[in-house]
Amino acid sequence: MHEITAIARDVPGVEFVQAVTGFSMMGGRAENMGFVLIGLTHWSERNAPDMHAAVIMNTIRGKCAAITGATVNFFMPPSIPGLGANSGLDIRLQALTDGDPVKLDAVLQQFLAEINRVPGVMFAFSGFTAMTPSVRMNVDRLKCEMLDVPVAKVFATLQHYFGSLYVNDVNLDTQVNQVIIQSDWAGRRMPEDALKLYVRSSRGAMVPLGSLITLESQVAPRLYPRYNLFPSAGITAQLVPGVSSGTVMARITDVAKRTLPSGYTFEWSGLSFQEHRASGQTVLLMVAALVFGYLFLVAQYESWTIPMPVMFSIFVAMAGALFGLKLLGMSLSIYAQLGMVLLIALASKNAILIVEFSKIRREEGSTIVLAAAEGAGQRYRAVLMTALTFVLGVLPMVYATGAGAASRRAIGVTTLSGMIAATVFGIILVPGLYAFFQTWREGFHALLKRKPKAVASSAATVILLVSLMTGCRAVGPDYQAPESALPAAPLPQIVEGTAIDSTEAAAWWNVFGDPVLTQLVDRALCANRTLQGGIASVREARARLGISRAGLLPEVDAAGAYRRFRNSDNAGAPGDGDFYTAGFDATWELDVFGRRRRAIEAAQAEFEANVATVEHIWVSVAAETARAYTRLQTVRQRLVVAHTNLVVQTDTLDLVESRAKAGISDALAVEQARYNLERTRATIPGLLSEEEAALNALAVLTGTMPGELDAALTAAAPIPSASPRVVVGIPADLLRRRPDVCAAERRLAAQTARIGMAEADRYPTFRLTGSVGLESLDEGSFLEWGSRFFGISPSVVWPVFRGGSIRANIEVQNALQEQALAAYEQAVLEAVRELRDALAAYGREFARCEALRNAAEASRNAVALAQNQYTNGLADFNAVLDAQRSQLSFEEAVTLSEGAITDHLIRVYKALGGGWSALQPD
Repeated sequence: MHEITAIARDVPGVEFVQAVTGFSMMGGRAENMGFVLIGLTHWSERNAPDMHAAVIMNTIRGKCAAITGATVNFFMPPSIPGLGANSGLDIRLQALTDGDPVKLDAVLQQFLAEINRVPGVMFAFSGFTAMTPSVRMNVDRLKCEMLDVPVAKVFATLQHYFGSLYVNDVNLDTQVNQVIIQSDWAGRRMPEDALKLYVRSSRGAMVPLGSLITLESQVAPRLYPRYNLFPSAGITAQLVPGVSSGTVMARITDVAKRTLPSGYTFEWSGLSFQEHRASGQTVLLMVAALVFGYLFLVAQYESWTIPMPVMFSIFVAMAGALFGLKLLGMSLSIYAQLGMVLLIALASKNAILIVEFSKIRREEGSTIVLAAAEGAGQRYRAVLMTALTFVLGVLPMVYATGAGAASRRAIGVTTLSGMIAATVFGIILVPGLYAFFQTWREGFHALLKRKPKAVASSAATVILLVSLMTGCRAVGPDYQAPESALPAAPLPQIVEGTAIDSTEAAAWWNVFGDPVLTQLVDRALCANRTLQGGIASVREARARLGISRAGLLPEVDAAGAYRRFRNSDNAGAPGDGDFYTAGFDATWELDVFGRRRRAIEAAQAEFEANVATVEHIWVSVAAETARAYTRLQTVRQRLVVAHTNLVVQTDTLDLVESRAKAGISDALAVEQARYNLERTRATIPGLLSEEEAALNALAVLTGTMPGELDAALTAAAPIPSASPRVVVGIPADLLRRRPDVCAAERRLAAQTARIGMAEADRYPTFRLTGSVGLESLDEGSFLEWGSRFFGISPSVVWPVFRGGSIRANIEVQNALQEQALAAYEQAVLEAVRELRDALAAYGREFARCEALRNAAEASRNAVALAQNQYTNGLADFNAVLDAQRSQLSFEEAVTLSEGAITDHLIRVYKALGGGWSALQPD
């Protein structure tokens, strides 16, 4: 604390430093905690850039980094007093399923490392640690009972001596003093001093406390806080100045989804919680402000179209405000958003001046263009004076300094740049927009006055057709998911162990505790080429779904043309001229009988089937990668067994040769030892080939060129193993989780929808075709109201005779549905069969492996006995050869059996559909 205080006092800009020991705003009360409050000089004395609060904090932080024996974290007070204890982002890491503080601390350190790599985060820290030195006192309650010492007296004695106990008050002269008992410092300085105390038993005997308690040193968290009832660790993230907190919060959320293991999550707290809760409402508030402003103008002008030029001028002002913020490198903070809302009123005021005067001139009889021009010209000076007054008024806010300058600058820059854009471009745009909307408004009113009956009839016709389209039920059968009955026969459970649940099955490769296996599976799930191709097929299916959905909407085309023509003098209409045309053509097929809707259902089901297919590839890639890795380590363990036996058999050959030279043994025993050695040596090349094949398989599965993965897997490792696992019954969600079953069910749904598409061919098709635009023989009159044209043409097409092709197509689709149903039922049967086969093989391999281990142990003992007897002349060399051959055979069989156990367990997880993360359809 003294070092930190001395460092802080020497930094320019610091006015005072106050240190408090035994208390921390981040960690509470403790003897190894401290809190330093650093006060800065007045902002008017800190004008230089290196004297800002954030710069001073980073300076002190850098100098204190050299302090050893303490973790020093720096933060500034929260922006809003009462919401949190510090500034920056307030994050709470939560353990949902595991209450082990050591695991929480490990996940915390990993999460902190990822947060510190997030762009926009200056630094992140946490006050939580599970490595605080502590002393655990264990009370032997049984011995307390035997010695007739109540446990409450043990704790009371510790409280009296090591804590304190208030007895009463005593009057001394005119003062009232409290009587508090406590051991002297010399008697409570070390934890071992508690063993020297005595406690009185119920019979009055003094029992040494050292005979009732034991002390144990350990590391543990000083405090284990909870958030939302879950064990948690607090994290504070300081941001780089000028970076949007909302953007950083979104990046941290993405990092948490990618890096946090299963059973851990995070929540926002304090001011960050309030910001996260209110995020996304900015657009809603902006839209509400625009809508209310528009409605007020509608009420003022008693028109729905005249306020439109005013509203478009607001968008110009907002674009100018955003450009100003971008130009100066400022973020769209809450203050800038407040300035945007203010712009809605300020920008509309200038446009109202022009529109109001143009409206008056139009009502007086001027043409639309002349009224717009006179409105802009007459109000030009008033608009400039108003805008210039406002711009000069907000300039001090743009150049604000000192406390709170950031908020004033944000509002000033937003309103200044927006007002300049609204003034410069508004004077040009508003008159033109007024002329445009006023022209169409008057033309629409003229159309209503000329043909009210025809317009009403057309509107009624359109409404009737739309009602028919939306109200009619789609033809064909509605899809009903088939019921899948669970098998009544019990599963072949042969071993006893931990039940597999959905959480474990989601990332089953972690149960083996092999970091290399976990890394390989993760790499395969990211880089496998087959999986990447499947993901591309999902994107294709999503695009096809978009094409099907587009069929419900009308097709609109815009066209324009110019033609210069000259007619023949002998054709009856001589002459030449120009022809101008522009307009829109629209075609809309009304989905009265649901053909388009059934097509969308089929495309949606096909998309979901493609997603399930990718998930099936995901499951297969994870399983095959783990099985290839298991085969690799199994082969390497077999190589270890072969090399070990090779050494033993080499020693045996040397022994036999030495005995033959001494005349104790014969040449037959030497040759027998030699061919036994060479036979073992001959197995090694085949094992090396199997090792190479396993490495190449892993390389292909992980998307790596064969041969490039060998360097990462040079060292031999034990065969991955896990404690015994069982499956309790058939999980109810097995048929829903298995991707292949899900894909078959979705294809059945798609085929059911195609029956409706075929049924819809029996019924008529309704179409609406229309066009609207401008035509003229003269360039000058092309934009006039008289150049307009429009047309609408409803049509119906009903297939009367197709030679039975429609009925045959319906039969085809029904037959395809029956095939899809059979494929789904077969997928269900295969799922149950695979699970039962894998469980049976897994359980029986356990029993086989145990017997092989016993046989291998017996063979090793037999080799030792045979060699001893042979050395002492009590047995011939054939006994040694048989024992060594049996040892090699049994040890290799044990290795193969251990690899088979792991392989069968992987098959169990694969049969359960484990190991995939569902792709969410967008």
